[in-house]
Amino acid sequence: MKKITLLFTLLLSYAVMGQPTSAPPTPTEDAADVISLFSDAYTAETTLTPTTFGQSSNSAAVITAAGNDVYEFTIVDGDFQGFQLGASIDLTVMENLHYDIWIEGTPQPGAIFNTTVSYHAGGHLTGQTTGYVDTNALGVPSTGTWLSFDVPFSDFAPDLSANPRDIISELVFSYTNATDTGPIYVDNIYFWRTSVDPNADATLSDLTLDGSTISGFSSNTLTYNEELPNGTTTAPTVAGVATQAGMGSSNVSVTQASGVPGTATVDVTAPDGTTMLRYTVNFTEAPDLPTTAAPDITLEMGSDALIVYSDTSPISNRVDTNVTNFNFNAFSGAGVIVTEEDIESNGNNAGKLDNLGFYGAQWDAEDVSTFTYVHIQYYASSSTTNFNFFLIDATAGIPGGNPEEPRYSFATSGGDATLVTGAWTSVFIPLSHFTNFNTPSFSYDLNDIFQWKFDSTVSGGLVYFDNIFFSTTNVLSNEDFALAGFNAYPNPSTSQWNISSANSLIDNIEVFNILGKQVQSLRPNALEASIDASGLANGIYFARVSSEGVTRTVKLVKQ
Repeated sequence: MKKITLLFTLLLSYAVMGQPTSAPPTPTEDAADVISLFSDAYTAETTLTPTTFGQSSNSAAVITAAGNDVYEFTIVDGDFQGFQLGASIDLTVMENLHYDIWIEGTPQPGAIFNTTVSYHAGGHLTGQTTGYVDTNALGVPSTGTWLSFDVPFSDFAPDLSANPRDIISELVFSYTNATDTGPIYVDNIYFWRTSVDPNADATLSDLTLDGSTISGFSSNTLTYNEELPNGTTTAPTVAGVATQAGMGSSNVSVTQASGVPGTATVDVTAPDGTTMLRYTVNFTEAPDLPTTAAPDITLEMGSDALIVYSDTSPISNRVDTNVTNFNFNAFSGAGVIVTEEDIESNGNNAGKLDNLGFYGAQWDAEDVSTFTYVHIQYYASSSTTNFNFFLIDATAGIPGGNPEEPRYSFATSGGDATLVTGAWTSVFIPLSHFTNFNTPSFSYDLNDIFQWKFDSTVSGGLVYFDNIFFSTTNVLSNEDFALAGFNAYPNPSTSQWNISSANSLIDNIEVFNILGKQVQSLRPNALEASIDASGLANGIYFARVSSEGVTRTVKLVKQ
């Protein structure tokens, strides 16, 4: 097959009339040496989503030409069209790009056609920008024909054969002076390599996890990422079968992952004893995600609460806050991702911060000096080791990252409160914590609070949050607690509190001191439970009682 460079100049003498009247040449490469994106001759490696990259009047559609499916690109207002790949592909063992095109109409002088292969991690990595097709040498008839292109990776600029190509995610076609040509038809888009000498073949014919073929296996795909269920500590056993097993010195050597997260490698040596390939399987643990929405704390809010985040409406159309012009803000938190999830599909949304960095919300400044507490509910995954919660004073203009910036810290040890993972946790933070914070270099008060935010001292972590509000009280009164079907007695007490439920088993009791630190936790699974107060200092405590999905908090006094 004659090598033809990807970029070409089309002469006015070349006139192509109408849609293709024939199918393009049938590919002859062996399927084992091909990664196909679109062709009747091969099975596609992944799905393609046509995209015009903002050229809104351009379009792409699959049509039939001479019984063969082809893509029709209509070029109207720009020079970009192409495909997003449904899953990234690994071109490490490939050598060339092939595609066939048919141009309808009469191209302008200097018309150019080129392609770009995009590398997922770094945007457009490669692009064919030099070299022209010698149309006379092709013997192109004036009645139109298919043009076949086989582009060596080394012809890309920069050289695709010398750059990372294991997570290719996009293929872009672009044109110059081609908007008057009419549609351009494209078929047989695939990557291929020269057939491998069996003696130098170091590929696998199968790669298994605990005896089952790994999802998406292809002998030409060298890297796999497997997310295992949360709580998994032992990685599956990886095994591989060499394509040339039994020939000469063909050999497979596996290094298993030592744990989760972890990596297993499969080294394959070809029969020639020198050619080698390494297959890699990366194991990660799925985060532990909440299965229920944040507990209803309507009673805890109180009628005077100032809400700055609560459920039921999406981020883009939030209407249930008491503040004005509420909006989320990434500040300088590169890499922080925020979404909302309706965990129970009941209209009760919770915010989700993936990869804790520096994210929060802002609104028109409010005077919160008449309130006593700020409340947050959070659910932290086991991958989270700590995070901070901030209230920002608009007047102080505290710069992000200032070590004196008032914060309330949650950590597995050494924080203002002990970090709880794997469960919804409700915390009333005294506003005095922020005004009494060690901030000698600036004045901080509560009369113009306009932001809250989260961050962490380590990268990663996953936290859900809900029901952030200011309040004058942080608990139910004993009377309201009784109305909710619970009772707490004696209160005050010198040594023990009893918590009872009128008609449902008590699942969980968490006791916090006034700073929000958990001091006791019980799982009684009974109608009544006792809290030992003998070892606690005199003062105020808060018991958070959960029963059949309902959670209430009551103030307890130790004398």
